[in-house]
Amino acid sequence: MSATLDTRQRKALRRIREETDFEDDRVGGTDNYVRLGTLGSGIGQGTIGHLLSLGLIEAGPNRFFNETGYRITKAGRDALNEPQEPTPTPRRRKLKPMPSRLGEPKSRLD
Repeated sequence: MSATLDTRQRKALRRIREETDFEDDRVGGTDNYVRLGTLGSGIGQGTIGHLLSLGLIEAGPNRFFNETGYRITKAGRDALNEPQEPTPTPRRRKLKPMPSRLGEPKSRLD
């Protein structure tokens, strides 16, 4: 696949795959499209639109709720099976203590 997916898009694609597989395993559930509301929070129209434009999912009618649903394609399954590039770990910043505005610290013996 030429385009790389960010974390949110991979999460959305994984959820669509899980829900599609669940619906397909149900009695009479072949080729059912999953509603957007069942995918969980953080997955909105922008993420779905991007996955649609890449051809990783397809839109169609959900037969139970008469709404637009989504289904993972073969290209989407292949994209999830591709190895993901490791994200570089962020460099830790070293904190420097600020000088005290109260002056030198005093002990109880001073």
